Amino acid sequence: MNKFAFHKMDAIKGTIPFFKLEINGEVPIEQFENDLPLVYKGQFNAIHLWMERCANKQLIPYAKFHPLDEGKEDTGAFEFKTKHLRIYGMSLPGGKIVIFGGFKGTGQDQDIKRVKQIATEIKQQKISPNG
Repeated sequence: MNKFAFHKMDAIKGTIPFFKLEINGEVPIEQFENDLPLVYKGQFNAIHLWMERCANKQLIPYAKFHPLDEGKEDTGAFEFKTKHLRIYGMSLPGGKIVIFGGFKGTGQDQDIKRVKQIATEIKQQKISPNG
């Protein structure tokens, strides 16, 4: 079983708090950002702007942010996206959790399965950013 922790994203300001997920001592979204080629930094920054709009309960185009659950699933998984980047996360009563990032066309189906698995495990452990 994975061990999870949440770290507030102070750069995202708004009424809905955003957190980075730590899994077994590692923060996947930080690793993704650190390894991201310079050519994609602008797109990563654009996703941060969409996150801030979300945190402030502003409308965001479906093409930029949408839930990943279909039918009866209730994982709370979502994705922010740009032309080449995808940032995956989940919603919990305590806020939005940013889990990891990926690239369009490079394992998206596996990324979606992975974020749903992580979200399900977090819900099964009944943990949230508020303790």
